[in-house]
Amino acid sequence: MDWGLTRSHESLISGSNGKTFEDIVRGDLLSKAEKEKLKKTFENRKSKARFITFIEKHSSGYFKGGNYKAKHCKIPKKQLSKVLRTIYDARSSYLHNGEPMYLSQPMHGGEKWDTDPSMGMIVDNRSFSASQKLPFTYFFEGLVRQCLLNFLKQKK
Repeated sequence: MDWGLTRSHESLISGSNGKTFEDIVRGDLLSKAEKEKLKKTFENRKSKARFITFIEKHSSGYFKGGNYKAKHCKIPKKQLSKVLRTIYDARSSYLHNGEPMYLSQPMHGGEKWDTDPSMGMIVDNRSFSASQKLPFTYFFEGLVRQCLLNFLKQKK
């Protein structure tokens, strides 16, 4: 039987609070195929948390203060968690469902910005809200590079 996750399954997984898969799911309630699908989803939830934790932990030195003219186009460290969730969710939607991503479009004069100033976009009859907007690729590339360098330096 092929089925999607219901809201109760979603809340069960997201509210796991460190419990193992076996602690949450009783073996007699689900078929073997259903348990495997739920277990895979449970493991994927952990990968999102590990990704966000890794980037937040090792991002020191990347975010610099300053007085910017276009503050709405800069990503401060306090917004990093929200931006990382958006990036991970967009990546997952693209990878698993083929949904397009709302990437910030590079523009002349915005070379020092982290995102473009747009508040939404319509592409191929699909609309994107401002909350779905992703930063410029060079912002994320620089952030990941800094995190990997910090991680490797820490391992020495």
